[in-house]
Amino acid sequence: MASEPTSPGDASHGSRTYETRLQELEFVVSHLQKTVDDLNDVVLQQQRKIDTLSRHVEQAKSAFQSALNADTTPRSLADDKPPHY
Repeated sequence: MASEPTSPGDASHGSRTYETRLQELEFVVSHLQKTVDDLNDVVLQQQRKIDTLSRHVEQAKSAFQSALNADTTPRSLADDKPPHY
C-alpha cells in the first residue's frame, strides 16, 4: 500500500503527483487571473459610463437652473397669440 509522500523528496513516484498537482494549481491560477482581468475590464467600462452619466446630469441641472433663472416674470396665456395667427 503506497502512501502519499509528505514532501517532494520522499519518493520518486510522488514527484509525478506533485507535478500533476502543480499543473492543476497553475491552471486554476491562470483561470482566476483571466477572470480578474475580465472583471476589471467590466469595472472600467462601468466607471466610464458612470462618469458620462454624471456629466449629463450636471449639464441637465445647469440647463434647468438657467431656464428657471432666465424667465422669472410671470406670463399670462391671454397675452399670447392663438396658434392660427
